[in-house]
Amino acid sequence: MLAYGVKIDLTEHRHDINQWLSSTLDRETTIGGDMSLTLSFSPEIELSDVTIANTEAMKWEPMLKSGYIGAKISVLPLLSHTLKIDYLDLKDTSLHLVKDNQGNPNWMFGKDPQAKQSTSSTPFKLALSNNIQADKVAVDYLDQQTGQYTNVYLEQLTKPDKWLLQAKGNAMGNDYDVSLAGDLESLINEQQGKLDATGSFAGAKLNIDADIHPFRSNTPSKAKVKLDWVDTAQLEFTGY
Repeated sequence: MLAYGVKIDLTEHRHDINQWLSSTLDRETTIGGDMSLTLSFSPEIELSDVTIANTEAMKWEPMLKSGYIGAKISVLPLLSHTLKIDYLDLKDTSLHLVKDNQGNPNWMFGKDPQAKQSTSSTPFKLALSNNIQADKVAVDYLDQQTGQYTNVYLEQLTKPDKWLLQAKGNAMGNDYDVSLAGDLESLINEQQGKLDATGSFAGAKLNIDADIHPFRSNTPSKAKVKLDWVDTAQLEFTGY
């Protein structure tokens, strides 16, 4: 039966699930929309209207808010330390990452996150299927100790034979618009892969065609870079 999957509607258990998630994560967590679980050798979860509260350092906005999350993973590859994602779909999602003035990150959950940082485990290899997409995803990062702030907005991310990522955001006071295409799965797993990038930042247009090799290999990585300055007025320099 597990080979075909049994779909369970969890909506009627919303209250208990929200309470369990809030207790486990030590954050107020709510799933306000539909929720379902398909039990099989590739279990699948579908959630809508998901909110995870932030820490006290940034309590005025949630850490995570998502209109829809759908994911499916394979169970058996976990035995060989491989996280195989068969399906991933994100829609209308915002993620706010922050380190407070004491250097505590808000992405460590539980009542004693510092203890979790000190634990060691065997690293997992990541395996991604071609059925991966994301629409309207925003991620920002704030370090309250240094004042560093970065934000990224993904209009669309798909993974056919090669990854395609389109991002817009702001860094160092300048807007950017970037498109990436390449063998991202190979690069994540420290293998050789291609990476093509086009975009604009601070009045410049950038094109990169790269052949990336792992840092530990004896083969150097190579890249062709083309940079065209369209508007240098966006860069300011004050000196002697």
